Amino acid sequence: MLYLASILVTVLLYVMVFRTKARMKVKFSRWQKIGCVLAAVMPAWVCIGNLRIPFLYYWDYSCYYNMQLGLENNFSENAVEGAKTFFVALMQDDYTPLINLFDAWAFALSNKTANAFVACNFIIAVLPMLILVSTLLAYLSGKVELRHKKAFWVLGMALWFSFPLLYAAASKGQPDFFGLNWILLILLLTLDYRFETWQSERLLYIFVAVVMLILTRRWYMYWLVGYLACYAVLELLWLIGRYRSHQAWKKPLRNALCYLVLCAGVGMLALHKLIFRILAYDYSEHYASYLGGGLGQELQSQAWHYGLLYMVVMAAGIIYGTYKTELRALTWSSVGTFGIAIFLFTRVQNMDVHQSLLLLMPAMTLVFVGIMGLCSLRGKAVCGVTGAVLLAGSLAQGMSQHVNGSVPYLLSDAKAYREERTDFADVQKVADWIRNHVGENEMAYMIPHGSPYNPDVFRSIDLPDTYVRDHLYYGSAVLGTHEFPEGLLTAKYVITSDPLCDIGLATKYNDAFLNGPAKTKFELVETMDFENGYTFYFYERSQPYDREEIAYYRNLTAEENEKFPELYGAVLDRLEKELEA
Repeated sequence: MLYLASILVTVLLYVMVFRTKARMKVKFSRWQKIGCVLAAVMPAWVCIGNLRIPFLYYWDYSCYYNMQLGLENNFSENAVEGAKTFFVALMQDDYTPLINLFDAWAFALSNKTANAFVACNFIIAVLPMLILVSTLLAYLSGKVELRHKKAFWVLGMALWFSFPLLYAAASKGQPDFFGLNWILLILLLTLDYRFETWQSERLLYIFVAVVMLILTRRWYMYWLVGYLACYAVLELLWLIGRYRSHQAWKKPLRNALCYLVLCAGVGMLALHKLIFRILAYDYSEHYASYLGGGLGQELQSQAWHYGLLYMVVMAAGIIYGTYKTELRALTWSSVGTFGIAIFLFTRVQNMDVHQSLLLLMPAMTLVFVGIMGLCSLRGKAVCGVTGAVLLAGSLAQGMSQHVNGSVPYLLSDAKAYREERTDFADVQKVADWIRNHVGENEMAYMIPHGSPYNPDVFRSIDLPDTYVRDHLYYGSAVLGTHEFPEGLLTAKYVITSDPLCDIGLATKYNDAFLNGPAKTKFELVETMDFENGYTFYFYERSQPYDREEIAYYRNLTAEENEKFPELYGAVLDRLEKELEA
């Protein structure tokens, strides 16, 4: 049932892709079809290159892989219950399993390792993206008279598919770039549509793409809000400029309002649990630990992500797009979308590379417009030399892990290739110790919570074997996001390290464990030295936790409990009740 559903949704995606291409009245020439195949070499090169680099998947890097394993397991045990669990997670979890549904058929044909999951993500996300980006470039090339159309298409494909930021998260197991397909569909379906006529198929595809985008990753809604706000302004400006009589506005406005009400009604019916959860949850408060510098810092980070090479082309795009009447609306809607999205997002937190993808479409649209300006120049020499520099720079940073991120300011600081890890043997020793000492009904807790070591590093090394993952707590250290680590009280073994990998509250918990009441209730049973200088200490609980320990941790987290009682006091209350029982 799972694989059938996966094949079905994949087919429906391609139906939308090809029908959208047809609606744009775009037909690929023979050389463009060959070009699409050649463009696929870049993501294939990046994918294969990354799979050859030893890497440990943990935290967000292993999140979707674990979800993929869980999805298969749920459906294999009971298809009906598996489907129920899937839809509940789709509506209620911050990390929804929609991408996993699309991946399922390809993952079933693999050896089901984390590397196989990464390869499946590339296959599922990149193939429709090739068609959609090519369609967008073909559409844009018809907006103005270009003297070098082939050069525009080649440069556009090269600068998109060789851009390191596109792959920076995917190479480490975060499949967020799949959402760009829905953004491309929304953009293509709305670029030349002004609601003068009611086009049922187009409107259905827009609605489906919007829902799929929200369910892919919720933070893509920041792009959606920015784009729809700019689209609404453009719609009004278009009506004012096109029709002098207010009577002529009635049909487009009526169609737009009817569609908005219909989508709002159906969307609320389908996504009401998701919407109510988002409205009820204070993300800005709970994610405050991820707010590192706000808008100013984020603008600087994004500048580094794009590098001078792309930023100069973007600036040229703004100038050329403003100059050309045919491109003015597209140009400034892209600027507006970028600005609104980054402003709203930084009210909550700053972006990691995977979240930066929500800004990729408006930024790359400006890049495309800039290339259009270059390819409209009369001088072949100027166009050729400049194009060659752009092509060489983009291909170099996409194809070489040594060039990528190594030229400050000029090229992107985002890394398409992950960093090699050389401590597999030491990590495996800890995992093996947990496997051999922690019983079936027992748990271990690890205090270090940072890089290079945290619980999830050791939980993930044996996957798809899940024994260590199931017997080592995930870990807890981030204020507002993680609960109080009950493993400090309930686990049979507590593991710590020197030096301590610290994020958030890890040092506070570590000092409390080593110097508080727990020190009389644990015995040191194992010490492991790593080749890189880290030492891990394994403590076994010799006495069960009691009210004294609970009171100590309650006092320790009093300040945190004032902000988030549901994450701290509530956990300790539950453990105290279990103690009384």
